[in-house]
Amino acid sequence: MNAIGQLAASVAHEIRNPMTVVKGFLQLFLAKDHLNEEELMYIKLMIEELNRAEIIINDYLSLAQARF
Repeated sequence: MNAIGQLAASVAHEIRNPMTVVKGFLQLFLAKDHLNEEELMYIKLMIEELNRAEIIINDYLSLAQARF
C-alpha cells in the first residue's frame, strides 16, 4: 500500500513541475507593458486554471496519502 502512496506523490510531482514552468513564464508575460486587455485576460485565465489544477493535484495527493 505504501508503494501506491509513493506512486501518487511521484505522479503529482511530475505533473506539477511543467505546470510550474508554464505558470512562471505566464507571470513573466503578465509583467510586460505592451499587452492589450484581451491578452491580459487570457494570461490571467491561464494562471487561474493552473492554480485550479494545482488544487486538484494537492487534493489527489492528500486522498492518496490518507488511503495508503
